[in-house]
Amino acid sequence: MKIGGIAGEIHSLWPRVPIVVAGPRGTKKSFDALLDTGFDGALSISRRDVELLDLRFLSDRITVLADGTEHDSAVFSGRVYFAGEWREVPIMDSGDDAMVGLQLVYGARLTLDVVLDGDVDLEFLSDRRLNWDLA
Repeated sequence: MKIGGIAGEIHSLWPRVPIVVAGPRGTKKSFDALLDTGFDGALSISRRDVELLDLRFLSDRITVLADGTEHDSAVFSGRVYFAGEWREVPIMDSGDDAMVGLQLVYGARLTLDVVLDGDVDLEFLSDRRLNWDLA
């Protein structure tokens, strides 16, 4: 059963998808986020964007990067518009580039046309998406 989907593009051989993040006071920002299948979180944005959106702090955590180095990150709560719906998700602060991870695309089929300006298609197969208790 298909539920919905999202389309993006390959830029410089990096898959990108559109996403909007909203803070608790209604401030919104759009991103052309990197879709990183090696990132097991939901979403990561820069500290500057976390502050702009005034996201609510949840906790600190240590993350292990692809090269094996450890990195201190903070986790925040924010609302994300992705694949046609708003969801409350954990958002990490790291780097300068917004990244969508596997937690946010869980339950989807991902198809990439890995050529310059190729298509990125995410098709949600069911309503089995991860939910987080962010109270």
